[in-house]
Amino acid sequence: MQPERAPAPAAPPPPTARPRTRPALLRTFSPGGIVRGAPAVYGVAVSPDGALFAAAGEDRRVRVWDLGTGRVRYTLGEHDGPVRSVAFSPDGTLLASAGGHARRPGRTLRVWQADDGRRRHAFDTDPGGPAVVAFHPGGRVLAAAGRDGAVRLFDLTDGRPFTHRPAGGAAIHALAFSPDGAVLVTGDDDARIILHHGDPMPRHGGAALHGHRGAVLGIAFAPGGGLLASAGADTTIRLWDAAAGAQHAILAGHTEPATAVAFNPAGTLLASAGLDTTIRLWDAATGAHLHTLDGHDGAVHALAFAPDGGMLISGGADGAVRLWNVGRT
Repeated sequence: MQPERAPAPAAPPPPTARPRTRPALLRTFSPGGIVRGAPAVYGVAVSPDGALFAAAGEDRRVRVWDLGTGRVRYTLGEHDGPVRSVAFSPDGTLLASAGGHARRPGRTLRVWQADDGRRRHAFDTDPGGPAVVAFHPGGRVLAAAGRDGAVRLFDLTDGRPFTHRPAGGAAIHALAFSPDGAVLVTGDDDARIILHHGDPMPRHGGAALHGHRGAVLGIAFAPGGGLLASAGADTTIRLWDAAAGAQHAILAGHTEPATAVAFNPAGTLLASAGLDTTIRLWDAATGAHLHTLDGHDGAVHALAFAPDGGMLISGGADGAVRLWNVGRT
């Protein structure tokens, strides 16, 4: 299905993607076993050096694998509810995880030493607290947000927490810093994408991008920072000129809510995931649909590219983490 077309942004688009090979499934990891009722995987992340990847989910665990050998390096189990999000710090030394009980205070946010899983920081918050996390590109600040609508910032040099936006707003499902750290973007239940400006501590509030007709469930910046992608409950993927705040394109194809988006390191490919069990690859410059990846037996919740761009990692409701060869472009 061809995407609807909106006015092009003023900034030049990234290079056109030309996949050299047809994407193929490389390997499947099943923390809970491929059985009916296996714990869903909600978050995946790859370390900046490509040595490790992490997955977190319904079973309250974070597992970290060696990407080369496929062996589990360690398992983390301090959360008291489903773990919704994981992220490596820009220098690869830290791993953050967010999630916990939705109705009572609990163990919601943890920061770990990435090489061996030792706990570095523990932040316990109110019900509905952090469910998504993102590191500032400088590595010193960690942002977290969740269903209570608050954006919390943490200074990791001393473990000091402080709140950027008070609780009480619409639930936040997606969070991302721009590559230069000047903008923190949130996607929420009110179909808004809000740009909070300021580096490294974003100021209160910011401009909002409107276009989705339902909750914004996924957010990602292209490596250059000029292009922003969003995934919505309205089933669409949208591309935005981040500087101008203008919609660049609407990518249609998912048949159920789109849950996640990720750009490859070159900025040429965009991957999207949805409740329709599929992963779709798009040309980031033109919005053209390139491939559909079928393999998950359930909704796909999370995506992450390896640093070399040749591998895509996905996690889903079937309890599986799948590694895909998508080719370098």
